[in-house]
Amino acid sequence: MKRKRIANMAKYANEWVAIDRSKSRVIAHGSSFNKLWNELKQKAKKATFYKVPPADTAYSP
Repeated sequence: MKRKRIANMAKYANEWVAIDRSKSRVIAHGSSFNKLWNELKQKAKKATFYKVPPADTAYSP
């Protein structure tokens, strides 16, 4: 099964993002994990968290 890619991740460079359970869209973002956590805690949403690397760097797992 092919997953949809999340478009325009570059606009979240160097920020934390919360991705929905289907991993198809960003439901919230913030400059720090604490800000993002508090925002999602108020909404009571389940998510996967991810730190988007700066756009000018390379990433190799």
